[in-house]
Amino acid sequence: MNAALNGKIVIVTGASGAIGSATARRFAEEGANVVLHYHRNRQSVEALRSELKSVETAMIRADLSKETETQRPFGQVLGHITGQTQIIAGGMEGRLLWP
Repeated sequence: MNAALNGKIVIVTGASGAIGSATARRFAEEGANVVLHYHRNRQSVEALRSELKSVETAMIRADLSKETETQRPFGQVLGHITGQTQIIAGGMEGRLLWP
């Protein structure tokens, strides 16, 4: 375990996909609290969240191709999870239109 990540917050975009979920699992193994982002596949993220019982998790739905959906939701969810945001890790396919 990397003690530097213990208790820190990692935001994983695209956590419903294979790369994003693997990324989230790895950060959780290192002790990071994980925010799981998804756009459409809530069921997949709920299943992943149930696996990550050793750390705090939160789920957030947002279409990151729309700037209006990138600001408010992340601020809200970060108020419900303990730690300092350290890393934003992406597991998304395609391209972001913002920023």
